Amino acid sequence: MTGLKAWKALPLEFIPDGNDISSLPNWVKSPAQTTDGHLVQLASANGAVLATLDEGISGAFLIP
Repeated sequence: MTGLKAWKALPLEFIPDGNDISSLPNWVKSPAQTTDGHLVQLASANGAVLATLDEGISGAFLIP
């Protein structure tokens, strides 16, 4: 099994989301950054790191 099929076969773990707008990082200055900031904080609050292909998300792990 390779690619997407293998990835989809992995067990999923849902992360509880108890964060509100007051927990957004200080670098969030516009509505366009809200989701990125929320996901970074959500991961951090649950002992994880957001992995992304987006170079513009501060505090996330950039997938090479």
